[in-house]
Amino acid sequence: MAQRIIEESDGKRINLAVIADRNYEDGYQYFIEKSEIPFVEIDPQKLDQTVGEYLFVVCEYEDKQKCDPVHSPKAEIANFGWSKIESEWNVNGIYLYKLSHLK
Repeated sequence: MAQRIIEESDGKRINLAVIADRNYEDGYQYFIEKSEIPFVEIDPQKLDQTVGEYLFVVCEYEDKQKCDPVHSPKAEIANFGWSKIESEWNVNGIYLYKLSHLK
């Protein structure tokens, strides 16, 4: 999953969110940071400095209906701002979304 994010980041600064019952961003974040692509965690007090070009959302639910990355109330997603789905993939049963800002 992290490899797909790295490939799709286009070398631009990115943010990450995970929609799951028991998992968090840390596992995915480790491999993304290790690759040295420009990754940053969103700081709500410094949005202009920490919101990236893309937000990658990993959804670990088998039921795709539970994955709604554009409307999720999760802080990492809400802080990214108004967005749209650029691309989506199913990687080994896990959904990955690439979101970009609405302009």
